[in-house]
Amino acid sequence: MKTYSFNLACIIASVLIFVCGCLEEEKVPTEMPTVSETVPAAESKPETVEPLTPVVTEKKAAKPEITIEQEPAPKIPEGSDVVVTVNGTVITRAQLNEQVQPIIDYRESMQQQVTPSMREQYESQTLSNMITEILFDEQVKANNIEFTEQDVDNYIISIIQASDPNMTLEDFKSQIEARGTDFNQLKEGTKKRLMMITLLEIYYPGELDISQEEAKKFYDENQRFFQKPETVRASHILIKPDETDPNNIEQAKAAAKQKAQNILEQIRNGADFAEMAKAYSDCPSASSGGDLGFNQRGQWIPEFSDAAFSLQVGQISDVVESSYGFHIIKVTGRQDASVVSFDEAENNIIKVLQSQKQQSLIPQMIEKMKEDAEIVYPPDSTLRAFQPTASRIRQGTNIIRQPAQTDANN
Repeated sequence: MKTYSFNLACIIASVLIFVCGCLEEEKVPTEMPTVSETVPAAESKPETVEPLTPVVTEKKAAKPEITIEQEPAPKIPEGSDVVVTVNGTVITRAQLNEQVQPIIDYRESMQQQVTPSMREQYESQTLSNMITEILFDEQVKANNIEFTEQDVDNYIISIIQASDPNMTLEDFKSQIEARGTDFNQLKEGTKKRLMMITLLEIYYPGELDISQEEAKKFYDENQRFFQKPETVRASHILIKPDETDPNNIEQAKAAAKQKAQNILEQIRNGADFAEMAKAYSDCPSASSGGDLGFNQRGQWIPEFSDAAFSLQVGQISDVVESSYGFHIIKVTGRQDASVVSFDEAENNIIKVLQSQKQQSLIPQMIEKMKEDAEIVYPPDSTLRAFQPTASRIRQGTNIIRQPAQTDANN
């Protein structure tokens, strides 16, 4: 069941995917995978968070500052290392290769053949992304759009506390790092997202607004999204067998199970569960005391889910075996099934609908940027990035117009 809440995984995914449409492979958690399907939660506005105040020029962002006509660009000689210039900014073959080669290496590491046409496709798409990045940076500077580190932190806090009012930034950082996501990368992506949203507001004033009527219509037509299932919050300690010796699997499993039993006995004799998780657990969640957050039935593997939902808050399970190893599970919270009211969901619905509008307008804004840019290729080059309709392109010093491409790479 898909939902529209701003839960942990949605925050991570939306921020990382949003940034410039890159071709990088997304990291996938290797321990305790879950399906993110929590429902829209009540909006919470913690008093400790200052309002987000981006710094924009005194022009009040009336119109984007784009230079349409420029002096004739210098001719790029044949055989040059320059791949393209964008409003005078150079992209070299070395810079392009630096971004394309990791994609090629990854594909080949997965035993996937990379044909010359595939490489050309990767180069074309990557070059398009690099051009977009240059134009984006130009517009950010032209409009003096700035966000401080505190602005970014406040934005992240406002999102995570809309889903869980008690979650702190440090809690969030611990949880996403336990899932294999780099927190600094996420913050950088969030900063770029805020800049992109500000640019959208400059290019399309008023078009990102969502009325209460639109939000209510969405709520009424999508009731299935607002059925909130029973959830539990669990922590665990995972002991994984040492399977380095394929001839000793059974002995390794027996040793791991015995280790888990010994840890469980210490906990039942008074040892702190979180401290034992930090000391002994083989799961990335160990750094946060084994906390896995709230999940509904089916989001954990069956053996784990069945055990967790059979416990009351504060109870600790016996040793539970799964394909991952041996778990000791503690339930720390429980939420009964319910229906989220419109009043509770309204703010999140508006944010989701705004996000959908933003995503639909981004390609148009990028096309506009490229239409108004001067893009110069060497005369002997056949490599081209995706270009929107009627983009003004220079080949050498001759301005030409390139028709829109229709391939699926943009």
